[in-house]
Amino acid sequence: MIGIFKNSVAMAGGLFLGLASMYGNASEQGQDDWEVKIGAGVLVADLPWKGVGNEMAIVPMADIKKGNWFSNENSTIGYQFLNLNDTFTAYAGLGYRNEGYDSLFGNTSSDSKVFDGYDAPEGEVVLNYGARFLWFGVSGHTDLSNESDATNFALSAEVPLYESAYGFGISAQAQVRWLDSDYVNTVYGISGKNINASVGRTAYQTDDSAVNVTFGLNAYYQLTPEITLIGSVSRTELDSVISKSPLVGDDTMDVAFIGALYTF
Repeated sequence: MIGIFKNSVAMAGGLFLGLASMYGNASEQGQDDWEVKIGAGVLVADLPWKGVGNEMAIVPMADIKKGNWFSNENSTIGYQFLNLNDTFTAYAGLGYRNEGYDSLFGNTSSDSKVFDGYDAPEGEVVLNYGARFLWFGVSGHTDLSNESDATNFALSAEVPLYESAYGFGISAQAQVRWLDSDYVNTVYGISGKNINASVGRTAYQTDDSAVNVTFGLNAYYQLTPEITLIGSVSRTELDSVISKSPLVGDDTMDVAFIGALYTF
């Protein structure tokens, strides 16, 4: 994973799912050496919020490692406590999660009255943990800040499709993400002072969990030993529990990204 920025990118279809595995082999690092990747890119997303079209943002990226310690967009600080020749790895870390309206682009604008006077949910400090075996991964994210008190899980896979001797590669990704009902209600639910039937913001709460499914393609090109160009496109199918929310106008979300990383 490749950056310290708003964790709602994860909501945006698992955009950077496993992308580091493609370009991470470009340079071999010693166990105790610093490995620093920084960069930026352009993110374009067709968000599912009602009345919101395509949004664009400039995304800074950073992926820092030293020994078993790391920092990226999922975990501000994390520790890889198991690594079997990069075949099986396990980790845990602390991060930030915010997937509510206005979280991804900071100033999402909707032409729907449903968001008039809407108070979006606050972000959360979360415990992130997971493991990866070859092409497959499992991860969990648990709220530690008493905002949603929710735990979400994801199963992912990334399969290399093509790698050339000239530094170009492409892979297919898939992710199944389970969101518990507390999280669905926090991000997509409507209750209390947020209820305003005059703008269509009727009460919405659910006892059901949700399952979102993402498919996409990742690509990279090793321009120089230090500079890597990366790109990704993905589509996420939202669970009907989410698409029934009065805040949501579409049951899919499309995301595209292109950027560059510099490795120190």
